[in-house]
Amino acid sequence: HSMGEYAAAAIAGTMDWDDALRLTAARAKAIGELTAQGSMAVVFDSVQAVQEHLATCGSSLSVAAIDGPQHVVVSGPRDEIETLSQRFRDAGTSMRPLRIAQAFHSRLIEPALESIERTLSGFELKTPRLRYVSTLTGQLASAELCTANYWTRHSRQPVQFLAALKSLAELGCDLAVEIGPHPTLCTLGQLNSDVALNY
Repeated sequence: HSMGEYAAAAIAGTMDWDDALRLTAARAKAIGELTAQGSMAVVFDSVQAVQEHLATCGSSLSVAAIDGPQHVVVSGPRDEIETLSQRFRDAGTSMRPLRIAQAFHSRLIEPALESIERTLSGFELKTPRLRYVSTLTGQLASAELCTANYWTRHSRQPVQFLAALKSLAELGCDLAVEIGPHPTLCTLGQLNSDVALNY
């Protein structure tokens, strides 16, 4: 999920571990140096409903992650997140702010992309030696992982977590293991009852 895909790329042989760590540090540094402070929030509604609402009100917010059928993360300027939160509350839709200081996967991080791409230019990226499901597309990926463009888009575009889980299930995976400080993704996965995975 987002930066966690760097570990997947290292395991699959797309980049070596040293480069995965360099990319992690470079992305954190580039985004941490941004002057524009943003915010993120979870909207408990469908991605279609969220996108329609953003288009209707002319918001500059971005859909940052699609984690479930009724679990969509939006990202962007803090004041717009607060305005959107009020509008969703008025419409009877729940929305919860995330405790995060940057608006990941939104237009606010675009100034950091050049630095991320510059870091990638020194990498030797290889076709994965394992089947690899991308959280950028939610589908199997191969040669596209060998381009810097893939990884800069990966930092900017929405995380297709739900689509990736569905692809894993279709490939015959039946078990998902999360390695991290909290069972965040397993909890999200369990909300997707139509995806046949054990967590």
